[in-house]
Amino acid sequence: MIAMLAESPEWEWDLLFCMFLIGIGLILAPFVGRWADARARLIAGWAKYERLSYHRRRHQIPERFAFRALSRGSHQHQYARNRVSGNYHGWMIEAFDYTYNASAFNQIVTRTSTRHLGAVIVQSPVPLAPLYIRPQGSFDGLGKMVGIEDIDFELAAFNQRFFVQASDKKWAFDVIHQDTMELLMDYGSDFSIEFNGYGAIIWRDQWMDPDEYRHALALLTGVLSRLPEYVIQRRVTPEFL
Repeated sequence: MIAMLAESPEWEWDLLFCMFLIGIGLILAPFVGRWADARARLIAGWAKYERLSYHRRRHQIPERFAFRALSRGSHQHQYARNRVSGNYHGWMIEAFDYTYNASAFNQIVTRTSTRHLGAVIVQSPVPLAPLYIRPQGSFDGLGKMVGIEDIDFELAAFNQRFFVQASDKKWAFDVIHQDTMELLMDYGSDFSIEFNGYGAIIWRDQWMDPDEYRHALALLTGVLSRLPEYVIQRRVTPEFL
């Protein structure tokens, strides 16, 4: 066995790395547990203050929430926790911690890591066509070279900061007009947004505290409330229902 490890040093390093992670996990487990309890109390307090429902236990993501942010990893290893739901200043919302497993494979071993994001879903009073907004990434320039295109708007500063995709360009231009672009540029640099059906989701790739939830809700409801009246009227016609 030792000879085999000597011949395959990558196996040896993988084994040592796993043992190191297990040791660190055993040391940190009590502290993580206390931090999780304190965070749960903080979120529960925010929910109580806003007269929203709070559930700490783990639950599966309902299939009706068909957002790309909630389709990461295998279905068996996706779940939400610390769920806050109800009527938030006139909007029906559901906020939660989302956890999923991500796998990376090399020629010898598959490594699986647990990842998290914080998300808020807001119900829309009108049906929404697919739309995806996120901050520009370091590889988006390379993506354009291989045919992954986003939508460009008249404001160059907005194009430099945000990546936008939609099922229809006109829909994107209707939603992201000058006022909405300014809102996103002022407050949306850390968040991604997606429209789909009667719901919209805003998320970031880490858990959120109550202040960050408030910020995310203000941003997403701000985008929805800025939908032009002619767009709303067009979306509620029988053609779209």
